[in-house]
Order: sequence, then C-alpha cells, then structure tokens
Amino acid sequence: MKGELEVAKKDGQGQMLKGVLFELAAYKESQKNTPVFTMKISDHEGKIAVSDLPVGEIQEDGTIVPYQYRLKEITPPEGYASDMEIHTFQFQPDVHGVSYTYGQKAEETFNIVNEKTKIAIGKKEFGSPDQWVAGAVMAVYEGKGRDEKGEYIYEETPIDTWISKEEEPHILEGLTAGRTYLLTEQKAPNGYELMNPLAFVLSADGRKICAVTGQTGQILVHPYEGSDIIRSVEIQGRY
Repeated sequence: MKGELEVAKKDGQGQMLKGVLFELAAYKESQKNTPVFTMKISDHEGKIAVSDLPVGEIQEDGTIVPYQYRLKEITPPEGYASDMEIHTFQFQPDVHGVSYTYGQKAEETFNIVNEKTKIAIGKKEFGSPDQWVAGAVMAVYEGKGRDEKGEYIYEETPIDTWISKEEEPHILEGLTAGRTYLLTEQKAPNGYELMNPLAFVLSADGRKICAVTGQTGQILVHPYEGSDIIRSVEIQGRY
C-alpha cells in the first residue's frame, strides 16, 4: 500500500511558481522526534508529485498505523518569501473502513501560496528618529560576488531607484532570498552629507535581513511585533 503526494506552488494571484525546495519527513506515532525517513523534493514548473510513499507501519493483524508526515519549505521561489507553515498530514489507511483495491493509492494534495519578499526602506534625521528626510535619491543593486580583495561586485543597473519622501518609506518587493544587495544614496538632500553604501543580505527564507555592513551613521531594522519578518529599515542621515 503506497501513497502519492501532490503539491502546487502559486503566488497570490494563482500563477504557478517554480524553483522551490521542500523537505518531506515521515514519523511514527510513537516516535515523533525521530523521522523514519526524510527526503528533499523539488518542483517541475511549480508542481511536485511524489509517488510510492509508505502509508504507515503494518501491524501483525494486517492493519496499518499511518505515519505522520511533515512538509516544510526550505528554499522559496526566486523573489518570494518562504511559506513558514509546516504542513502535516497522514495517508488514510483505508477508504471508510474498506481496504484499498489492488493498484489503488492513497492521495494527499496541497496548494501552497507564497508572497513576494517585502522590505520598507525609509530615511530619517540622524539623532531625530521622528523626523523624516525627503529628497534623497536612493538605489538598490544586486550583488554578483566578491573580487580578489574580498570586495562586493554589483550589477551596473540598479534593481530600483526612488526619491525618499516624508512619512512614507519605500517598499522593495521581489528581492531574492539569500542574496546580497547594495543600497546607495546617489544624491543627498540639500544640507546633508552623501551616505556611504550599505550592503545587506536577505535571509534564506526571504523574511528578514540577516547581515548589514556599511558606515551609514546608524541603521535601524524594525521587525513586526512577535515576528522575525522585517517591517522596515531606517537609514539615518547627517547634516
């Protein structure tokens, strides 16, 4: 008796997403901390199909005690944050008390939605965090690697450019998890010094900034309350 798992990855508009990696693990009911087996599974054009999965442990009387399966996303699609839910399921050992016929499979299906990564970047007065600084021309570049001196190399064309506004941070969407980016100020507002470049790394799950380097005076990273998701990044400028 075998089971089959089907997973579809979609965005918020229902479009298929590709380039995801999951970990699938099976556990006995009596040993929930030690998996019977684990495997990595990836998609084909946004769809995953895994067959020949064991339904559970066969008992002496021929009945089946189902395994507890856990499905966890470990690498999200490019430009999207990981789905943080651990999906649990069991294959049904029979159909309403009736044994499966020869060749029949137990089936389980999931439709999992991913949202784009989102980071808010605002510029505020150094030493006066309640005062926003408008008029700065900002840009973000994607990192390509490091040179022989260990310095970051970046794409020549920025991913996004914008002018900072009062009371309104800029929202960056679709940055790729695990990659390095460079935030630069291309033109400072009147009366302000030009900010030094700032490098930051988006975490592997796309839900937080895991590293920040650069001499910008002061960098403030704000997560949502009770969460590791980045709500905003503030760059504070000097006169």
